[in-house]
Amino acid sequence: ATDVLTMTNGISEPFNYSPFVSSFIVRDASNNFLFTITANAFNQFQANFNSLTSGNYTVTARYRSLSTGCVAESAPQPFEIRPLPTLTFTGLQPQYCSNVASTLLQGQSGGIDVFTGTFEVSRTFPTASGWEVLTGNRFSPQQPLPSQPPVQYSFDTGYEIRFTYTNASGCTSQIIQSTVVKALPVLDFDFPISNPTGVICRDANSITLN
Repeated sequence: ATDVLTMTNGISEPFNYSPFVSSFIVRDASNNFLFTITANAFNQFQANFNSLTSGNYTVTARYRSLSTGCVAESAPQPFEIRPLPTLTFTGLQPQYCSNVASTLLQGQSGGIDVFTGTFEVSRTFPTASGWEVLTGNRFSPQQPLPSQPPVQYSFDTGYEIRFTYTNASGCTSQIIQSTVVKALPVLDFDFPISNPTGVICRDANSITLN
């Protein structure tokens, strides 16, 4: 997670964004120093907390007065890093024939079935499409994109299925799996030219179909 922190010095001198003057200090629950946040080129204190594991932390503002040289620290402000859901889902095959029935997808968080969350589909090839919600958590090879009518392509098509889930802590995660819908063979055959009407007498000899 990335957040922008705001500091005010509460004194009459202009605020100075030099890293030697103003900064934020992040400590763990045992008050051990972890890292310092200094202002970027846009005079923003942009805090990146992605390196922190789940747990409790504090952040403290520190400012050195240029007129007096005195350094002050604010009271520490606590915050908590909560874990993201570890997601997977079952039911999706690596490939399908384009005439098979739909399949039910089941989301899991931490290896346990969950019954909230959203399944979406997008086409990846031969042309890309946007994301569409899968109704009833079902993927249909006969109608991969719910907004389009059922279709039988003469070529293979690729799709991504995205599962999004928010856990009880309010943290959201996503996982994507891919599949390919295979085109069916195109079949046809002809009666022999000597019998163009397709009428066969019951006592006729066998004929060859091409």
